[in-house]
Amino acid sequence: MRKSNNITAFILSLILMSSSVFAGNGRPDEGYRIPSVEQTKFIIDYIEVDGYPHRVAYAGNPDGEPVIVMTGFPEDDLPSARWFINEMIKHPDGDQYRYIMVHVPFLEEYAVPTYSRSPDYTVKYAELDGHDVKTNQPIRYKGVTPVDPRYDHENQAKVYYSIVRGGLGIEKAHFISHDRGAVITDYMLGEHPEMALSYSRGSQAWTVYDEGWGKLAAGGIYIGPPHTLFASPGAAGALDKIFGEGYPFLLVTPTFVKKAATADKESELGQRWQAIQDMRSRPEDFLRVSREMFRQSNLQYEVGQRIDSNNANSILKTDFPLMHFQGEDEMIEAKDVPGVELVDEKTQTYKFADLPEKQGVLSHQLSLQPWFGKYNWYEGEIVNLNPETVFQSPNDPVWKENVDKHVKVQANGIYKTLDTLEGARFDRFAIIPDAVHFSHIENPQACAWAVLDFIADVKK
Repeated sequence: MRKSNNITAFILSLILMSSSVFAGNGRPDEGYRIPSVEQTKFIIDYIEVDGYPHRVAYAGNPDGEPVIVMTGFPEDDLPSARWFINEMIKHPDGDQYRYIMVHVPFLEEYAVPTYSRSPDYTVKYAELDGHDVKTNQPIRYKGVTPVDPRYDHENQAKVYYSIVRGGLGIEKAHFISHDRGAVITDYMLGEHPEMALSYSRGSQAWTVYDEGWGKLAAGGIYIGPPHTLFASPGAAGALDKIFGEGYPFLLVTPTFVKKAATADKESELGQRWQAIQDMRSRPEDFLRVSREMFRQSNLQYEVGQRIDSNNANSILKTDFPLMHFQGEDEMIEAKDVPGVELVDEKTQTYKFADLPEKQGVLSHQLSLQPWFGKYNWYEGEIVNLNPETVFQSPNDPVWKENVDKHVKVQANGIYKTLDTLEGARFDRFAIIPDAVHFSHIENPQACAWAVLDFIADVKK
């Protein structure tokens, strides 16, 4: 396995080693490949930190300015980013950059959890409980179930820094993140803001999340991912229902589902559809190591860390250029999806298309990360299109007026931007059409243009 050829960088990597456990890894598959997309090919590499080989991939101009990408859960994060990378390369400015994909630390298929730290073997226990998907009852993990401390997001952030700064020898880069990768990158750049030429983050909470919002689910309003389920063995069943049946919410926009579910399997659209479908049946080994993360972190804690005035490393205290991107179709009620018909009044379940299995079924709402309304995750950052609404209300006069004033179509309709407020930390807020949570798979072109247009403006 390759270590940095730069001796200075290698020595620095030794200095920067985190307190991760030395053991707990198998051998990477030497035949591992990421399929090419059009003319874009990917080179696989491994960067060792504390003896663990972290997987990375390269594409684009090898002499270009580095753009570093980390995505999240439950996707197979390097292959599922390949269409996004390809669209960035096709952007008018795309050939200026070297694209580096870094796997979420310790989620590779060869990772093996270990529950003690070397050399003192002090055991760390879960900081959070789980939730049983079948009984709807909490499962006790906090303080009694050992966890692997490598999977604490703050430790993953330190490892990420070691990969980039030590292993790759990169001092400054443009960073892009999504989902869990955004939490990890937030921590890393909060501690090391000097590394960021710019930062574009997507589909992740920011400074607003109320623990009580979880109780809204009893009334059919879902705000924020069910991380307590992912901390539990029932995650497999939950993912199958979410991605296979759209229950109790759909994490993929119907506009993508309708055209992708019946696409030729060999086409790019068919492959993007399959990447999302694969999330419903991730291998048990992957779910097992993922549980280590969700037993050590949740949205409430992560938001608390950002807004903690005593946290010297909060990303809110940085000043590098920062953009957030979010799927446009978040929090649409199923009944408002064009062409639906009601099939179960009690559960407010609708059918919108004749598709394989239950792919044409919609359960109540689309996704669960509001960027407007009563439960706006980004209050104080962006104009609230309708502060009184729970779900999208495009026919409401307040919504219409604010859209006309504050939403701007960009790049001939490829994506949109929403005005930020005075004093906001976000320099830009991009809205990705025809997308909800997995925007970089649902609409990779819009994500690519939003990010590279932002980088271009930063460089002016």
